[in-house]
Amino acid sequence: MGAPLYFLRGETPPSVTPQLLRNLGLGDVLADCLDGPREWDQRIALRHVVNRGPDGSQGVILQALPVSGEARGLGHFPDRQTWVDLQGGLPDDADVWWGWNHDHPVTPEDLRRPGALPGHDVRLGEHVWTVPIIRRGGIRPALPQTLVRRNGRLELRLRKEFDHVWAAAGRAWDLLTTVPTAEWEEVYDLCRTILQVNYRVGDPELELLAALDTDNFREVLQAACDWPLVETLLTGNLPGEDAPTDPPEAAPAAA
Repeated sequence: MGAPLYFLRGETPPSVTPQLLRNLGLGDVLADCLDGPREWDQRIALRHVVNRGPDGSQGVILQALPVSGEARGLGHFPDRQTWVDLQGGLPDDADVWWGWNHDHPVTPEDLRRPGALPGHDVRLGEHVWTVPIIRRGGIRPALPQTLVRRNGRLELRLRKEFDHVWAAAGRAWDLLTTVPTAEWEEVYDLCRTILQVNYRVGDPELELLAALDTDNFREVLQAACDWPLVETLLTGNLPGEDAPTDPPEAAPAAA
């Protein structure tokens, strides 16, 4: 098992900074590495390659360290790796390749962020992912909040870095309860945003792991809204009583 690799064409280790990675479109996937309390270079391993990148040029290969802290397969080994040019999904001036090691295949554990939030375990493809609970019972925030005292009253405020996640879960709640259809593009983006809370995932990681399909997206949206608690509230079962275990069908998304 091993984390995926990024090749930054034309860069050198001193030129790789958090701002550069954000400019290259990697800010969401590597958010915990760039904005965390520890020094960012303690969460990322770099290796300079001269005329040996996946496109034959010089650059830097980067790997976000997994929770285990161990970098694996850091370098360019053409016979043991697969590389994909990410230019189509990043800013126009980005020149980034994404790769993975055949000897150390990527798993969700390699993508898990330190301090991942609690949630529901959901099987997506061949792996089990912990989908974070974002809206407790579909309504109340389960995300970290800031404590602020204003005019003698204590207020709980959602941290700004979670604003887009809160909005995504709100839309998920709408799709599960009141909105009959949605475009697949929107459904996919919602699921990716939700999974990014706990995992360093973008389009290539989700594709490699075949994580999302036209059936299991419901389970991702339901887990984010804490659907088991919703079921308990709807059925009137009190804690300790028998409650239904199979989630009801969510409103289908239309292609």
